[in-house]
Amino acid sequence: MDQFEVLVAVERLFFAWDQLSNKEALVERLAARLDRMGLSLSTSPHRSLFLPYLDTRKVHRLTDPDVISPEHGLRLLILENALAHNYSKATSLLESSTVGGVGYIEWCKCMMRLNILAKSYGNNLELDIGLRSYLRNAASGSSLLLDDGVSDCRLLSFASLFLQEDYFVAVHHMVRAMHEHSSLVEYLLREDDEEDIFIIKQEYTLMLTIAVLVAIPLENYQDFLLLEDLKPLLQGLPELNTCLNLLVSTSFRSFFARWLGPIQELANNSYFLAPVWHNVNSLMRSKILVFYIKISERVTVSYLARTLDIPYDIVMADVSSLIQKFDINISIEEDLVYYRDDLPVGTLLSKVNQIQREIDSKLLVMKQKNEALRGFIENMFKEQSAEPLGRSQDMDAFELHEQSEDEEYEEEHLEEGENV
Repeated sequence: MDQFEVLVAVERLFFAWDQLSNKEALVERLAARLDRMGLSLSTSPHRSLFLPYLDTRKVHRLTDPDVISPEHGLRLLILENALAHNYSKATSLLESSTVGGVGYIEWCKCMMRLNILAKSYGNNLELDIGLRSYLRNAASGSSLLLDDGVSDCRLLSFASLFLQEDYFVAVHHMVRAMHEHSSLVEYLLREDDEEDIFIIKQEYTLMLTIAVLVAIPLENYQDFLLLEDLKPLLQGLPELNTCLNLLVSTSFRSFFARWLGPIQELANNSYFLAPVWHNVNSLMRSKILVFYIKISERVTVSYLARTLDIPYDIVMADVSSLIQKFDINISIEEDLVYYRDDLPVGTLLSKVNQIQREIDSKLLVMKQKNEALRGFIENMFKEQSAEPLGRSQDMDAFELHEQSEDEEYEEEHLEEGENV
């Protein structure tokens, strides 16, 4: 039923258009894929770029409505609207149907992919709550927990949090999902299924690497590295492991060589990550600059630029932005950054600490929340509950929020999913 990966292929082609040298071959290949599905590139809002490279003698084959099943007709209508960026119509069609024969988990995956295409990321968090409720109600020991479709849905939920730039909550979600689904790490590190690629595994691992580096405070990186139950994940993500160790050892220049090298290149070449990279990059630079501001009463911008191997004008702009954004008691005179004397040192340090908390996480900025992450991870993996998705009695604020959402969740789709 899915086939949303071909819609992403259209968007990826448009995204990379200016860098492509073999446009005609790629357009022809994509048009052929769409044609086999009963779709046409002429429906896409990007058609003005693509159509000049198509063989106009090839006529798009319209599917005869009298010979297709209602299910196929519905799928075609959903895909046509999504291809045309009529996402609200496509979503309404999918929501109103049980998507006969595919089951609730597959329906969730379709909805989540469609929401990501529409950039309606918040809707996927509600779907994730419904999916977890559905799985809790499944029979004990159900093989559903090992289903690749479930793993795909949990990763799509993680991607939605990342793409709406809720990095701390994204890490929280991923750690919990790893606990609830023991096969998730293996699925994440497995090679892509070439016939069904929506977000590729390299993009997922890059999202997770970036989310951890941005969301976890500098002083907690060492704790994160030492968590025994996260070792399989860290071993499978060598870039994250390397970056964390460089940051723990304050080898910031070497870290930025990787951050502004292979990580930045991969992000900028990704249809999904490129739009958020500018903000992510600024957050990471500011995070390190705050470290230097905390330990130095006087420091030059040229020293920071030289030490971090970042262009002078970028460092100057970052420092100026920090001062302006947070109204801290620091001044810049030409190259020199220094504390002003009109506020007590304690007040100055308080303001600087405020910056670091806000940079560490837009949503959960208090240090207590960051400390709670470590406890959350440790307690989760030590938890021995009778149910595969059993909940501990001591829930954090995020879990309490989800509980209230679970109670409000409408059960129609769940019941439909069980009957398809």
